Amino acid sequence: MAGSFSGRDGVTALAVEHDVDGILGADPVSVQFRLPEGTVISQTDRTCDRVVLRRTSAGVEVYRFPSDWIPVASSVQQFDGFSLTDITTSLERLLSPLVRNVRRRRCG
Repeated sequence: MAGSFSGRDGVTALAVEHDVDGILGADPVSVQFRLPEGTVISQTDRTCDRVVLRRTSAGVEVYRFPSDWIPVASSVQQFDGFSLTDITTSLERLLSPLVRNVRRRRCG
């Protein structure tokens, strides 16, 4: 489990790293947001990118970093307790090096 948070409606959601065995290749991962009993509310696409989760007052942001050498996120999504929304902007990408050192996951 990557963490949990309570939405504005008081419902707790769990952020879970969902690994898929790549058998002979890299193991892609997605971040699933689940209710405590296991129902999946929403999830990111599977990726081999580094994934960083950051809590905010609006929910949880999911940053994807395609390279260890370039600390700028390729995309940023926000989970508000109900759904994932792409919030990638040039400002979010510029701020992404500041959140990069939180929690990272990479295939392999």
